[in-house]
Amino acid sequence: MKPTVKLIGLVLAATPLVGAAQDAQQNSTEQKTTELSCIKDVTYSEAFIKKYPRAGAACREVQMRNGEKWIRFVAKVADVKGDQFTANFIDEFKNTVESVTFAAKPGDKVSVNGKETDVADLSAGDTLDFWWPVSRLGFYAQPGAEKMKELRVVSVSPSDVTR
Repeated sequence: MKPTVKLIGLVLAATPLVGAAQDAQQNSTEQKTTELSCIKDVTYSEAFIKKYPRAGAACREVQMRNGEKWIRFVAKVADVKGDQFTANFIDEFKNTVESVTFAAKPGDKVSVNGKETDVADLSAGDTLDFWWPVSRLGFYAQPGAEKMKELRVVSVSPSDVTR
């Protein structure tokens, strides 16, 4: 009788663990379904498409910050001349889809390989992250960057050549 009592005790003790595992699996599934997609969850404004006709192909992720959608783009620095730098926006296959030239002011920051970096320290080949808030037109170094300066665009040229 003692082994039976022990077995029943073990079964009763294990029951909450099984329930907790099922809850964890359900929460994980819910998190996956709430992730935002560049394809399904982003509608580019007419102004964005007019100014950056191919940049949407470079979308890497979408995040919500303070109730606003922010889209992350990846670009490689192609050229740095004085206070301007050109960044080639690249798709997930590392093809250049759009080249954008920015004008920088002293103290402007960008995100290079995930680290905040002064624009004055940029070099050709650096990998940049740019963030665009869906509700307005502009590129920023970080999502939710209302307090940060918008990076000023000087020119845009769609790329027909992949790199």
